[in-house]
Amino acid sequence: MATVTRSKSRAMSRSRSSQRGTTIPEMMTVMVIVGLLMTMLVAVITPMLRSQNRTQAKLDTVQSAAVALYRIQRDLRQTYYDGTWACTTGSSPSCSQPTTFGTTNAIAFPTAYHNGTGQFQLKTGSSTPGQPNWQGVMVYWIDSAGDLLWAFDPTPTGFTDEHVNSTTAAKAVADATTGVLTGTEIAANVQQLSVAIDLTKPNIISLKMQAQSTQNGSVNTTTYRSDVLARNN
Repeated sequence: MATVTRSKSRAMSRSRSSQRGTTIPEMMTVMVIVGLLMTMLVAVITPMLRSQNRTQAKLDTVQSAAVALYRIQRDLRQTYYDGTWACTTGSSPSCSQPTTFGTTNAIAFPTAYHNGTGQFQLKTGSSTPGQPNWQGVMVYWIDSAGDLLWAFDPTPTGFTDEHVNSTTAAKAVADATTGVLTGTEIAANVQQLSVAIDLTKPNIISLKMQAQSTQNGSVNTTTYRSDVLARNN
């Protein structure tokens, strides 16, 4: 009888031992292991996410500026190189023809496209048939929000059927940036727009545009530069 009692006592002891709860040291060990695993996971995933953000920011920058760059190049090819001006904006714009790129944020030049974007106009029945029939002044500029806009000014003060001087260019820029003309946005996140003209190298207009995009904290800046073969006298 005593033997049976002892057997039952040992069985109950083993049962209670198997049902014992988790101790605090064991829980802490598990938490440390889980924390280490999570840290390793974050360390692996974070660079991947940042890489995607940088790639997206780069893509946004390129897409935002590529179409605008192509359009400006097209317009410059059809204008007089020495009638193209790099300008500042504000209440009193000023224009110049620097040989190196400055910090300007607008350009102005004569255009023969009807209303700035329509059919290219040529002279007929004059002493110079087949030459561009200049319609007005085209202005591209960057506003305070970093958007690139354009506007066509058919009658800026001083405009004639030939080359545009600095005063006429500045008046067209003023008309565009002060609301006299309606501007049309063609790109966003543009920081700089300028031209450089070396008058010792006829026909060449150097164009520079800088765009920037931010995607989830990742910033990408892309600079575009090209030399455009424009018209000469």
